[in-house]
Amino acid sequence: MLLGFETAETSLKGSVMKFGSGGQMIHCQFVFEKYDNVCASAWELHGIGFRTYEQTVKEEHRWAFVDFGNEKDEELWSWFRQRIGTPYDLGGLFTSFIVPMKKRDSPKMFCSEVCYTACQEVLKLNLPAVNPAYLSPQGLYDLITKGKL
Repeated sequence: MLLGFETAETSLKGSVMKFGSGGQMIHCQFVFEKYDNVCASAWELHGIGFRTYEQTVKEEHRWAFVDFGNEKDEELWSWFRQRIGTPYDLGGLFTSFIVPMKKRDSPKMFCSEVCYTACQEVLKLNLPAVNPAYLSPQGLYDLITKGKL
């Protein structure tokens, strides 16, 4: 499986997303090559769930992928299936990155929050301990590729 990180497009929306994320990476998702490249993450309208690669990776040149092999595919697939429909935390996204405030306790999650949690609980990556409610896609990318924020 791959963990993909989308870079911001060159636009006003992309600039706002980069500002909130603290860097180029604005979204993250797992890609299950074993299952026809189906992707798993949290999305604004649907929360945690699955989408096709074609739905989410429109411009491959804007993506960076980290390969974790296929040893944990089934376990991670099951982990996401158990969480399907968990709502997306748009409010938490705003208060965590745009206007930093204490995020309220909530079962809702955004993409980097769910991907970090999956990396720790399923992939057992032993990443540095952080509060995932305040971890942006750029922060997760940095933890995985550099071992620090």
